[in-house]
Amino acid sequence: KSNVIGLIMGRKNANDRRKTRQQKKDKQQKKVQKETVKKSRAAAARKAQEDDDLDALLAEFRAADLALTTVQEKQSSGPTPRVSSTLVHMPSTDMLILYGGELNTGLKTTIFPELFTYNIKKNQWTTLSIPQPPPPRCGHQAVALPRLGGQMWVFGGEYASKSGAVFRHYNDLWVMHYKEKRWEQIESANAPPARSGHRMVAYLNFLVVFGGFQDDGKKAPKYFNDLYVFDIETYSWHQVSFPPVVAQPDPRSAAQMVGTPTGVLLTGGYQSKRSKGEAFTGVTHTDTWLLEATPITEEQVQQLTPKGKKAPANICAGYQWTWQRVRPSGTVPSPRCSVAAAIKGDGAMYSFGGVCDEETEDTLRGTCFDDLFALSLATVKWHAVTVKASKASSKSASAAVEPPRSRRRRGQQMVALAAAAESESESDSEDEDDEEDADVDVEGAAEGASTGALSAKAKTKAKAKSKDFVDVYATDGPSARMRATICFKGNTMFLYGGIFEDGDRQLTLGDFYSLDTNKLNGWNMLLRPRINRKQWQDEESSSSSEDDGEEDAAA
Repeated sequence: KSNVIGLIMGRKNANDRRKTRQQKKDKQQKKVQKETVKKSRAAAARKAQEDDDLDALLAEFRAADLALTTVQEKQSSGPTPRVSSTLVHMPSTDMLILYGGELNTGLKTTIFPELFTYNIKKNQWTTLSIPQPPPPRCGHQAVALPRLGGQMWVFGGEYASKSGAVFRHYNDLWVMHYKEKRWEQIESANAPPARSGHRMVAYLNFLVVFGGFQDDGKKAPKYFNDLYVFDIETYSWHQVSFPPVVAQPDPRSAAQMVGTPTGVLLTGGYQSKRSKGEAFTGVTHTDTWLLEATPITEEQVQQLTPKGKKAPANICAGYQWTWQRVRPSGTVPSPRCSVAAAIKGDGAMYSFGGVCDEETEDTLRGTCFDDLFALSLATVKWHAVTVKASKASSKSASAAVEPPRSRRRRGQQMVALAAAAESESESDSEDEDDEEDADVDVEGAAEGASTGALSAKAKTKAKAKSKDFVDVYATDGPSARMRATICFKGNTMFLYGGIFEDGDRQLTLGDFYSLDTNKLNGWNMLLRPRINRKQWQDEESSSSSEDDGEEDAAA
């Protein structure tokens, strides 16, 4: 009996020892895993800190720029997808200029320094590299003037870290002398505070800057309703101020603003306002204002100035500036912001697309638009512009995908996906070949042109690859979008890019169209808007990829 008891106790003790050893082993493994996670997080934090070091990133740009000592022009298939760039027509030429912009692919933000020219007659894009250019930027404004052989004036904008978490706003003013192919930074006192999302137009002999916002990523964005004018004859800034009792536009960004011979027209825009406590609510403005400048003599200024006081703050540079609220008639567009707007000659402002926000406590969604409107500056009357469907768009109808019309704005991790197959990186030749196959299949099927020219294997491969792509070419022209950019040469309107949605993803477009606004006989698509879903990455997809890699390594 005692032998049996001893045997049982021996087994129990052995089991206890094995259990204790296993517990120690498990504890050691957990310690190793914890240490591994800690090191991984520390490495990620160091990498994020490096990515968010704006001074280092801009220093890299300046170092690369020092190597450029001569003007270089190189033919291009067109700009890669980007948004918040500027597109202007250089007066008295057949050239358009596209400058700057940003691309967000979920986990990475890229701000572009590039300058492209587009020859309208030749349908040819060219990259134009000029020594000593401005630093990379997006959300800036550009105005083209005919003086001194052609000039493009650029003010403000922002630069962001690779993670998109840190921003730097600019208040610098640059001019690109087109004839000389030369950049010049204009140093002048009393410049506006740094900002992006503002508007700048030419009026009389001034550049007029209004609105915008400033965001340091730490506090709530600050929105502006200040007014600055830059005299292009004297190269001097002037702030135009108004007494609080005088009616003037509320602070806003992303408004529509155009300059005319008789005044500056402003409508719409977006502003985030504090509602309760720390909560903020987005406001989409619908009001319309006219800014006018009336010449004034020194004698008149003295008559308006009380004895011993300074002249009214709305008098500067030889003009008295006034805001006047106007109420347009006709078919007024629904409330929206981030609309593409440009003036056609001196007769009308054309507006395309935009977004209207619908905000809850946790999300910011909205409806994007694909409609076109025109506002007569003479009568201040809106009308909807109906464009006839072109033959090309009718052929591609079977390949078209109606875009989802919801969005989230940056601040809740704005996501953007780029890119048309033709603008893939040349360094990844295998992916380019796959995308070209997909293009052939999708576009050929859309036009009824798949006639057996491809092998069965190639067709199968192209069909499989085509599922990775979103074809956002709507049957009647550009798809619904926000933050596109447009400009005019004569009666022809040109439209580039914007943001399109595919579910919860915000996809950056690189498509390009023209439209004869007199004939309205269909949009002419100059760059096709095809997007590869596989280029999209967010934290979840990135984590999945890492997990897959770890499993493969373990196997």
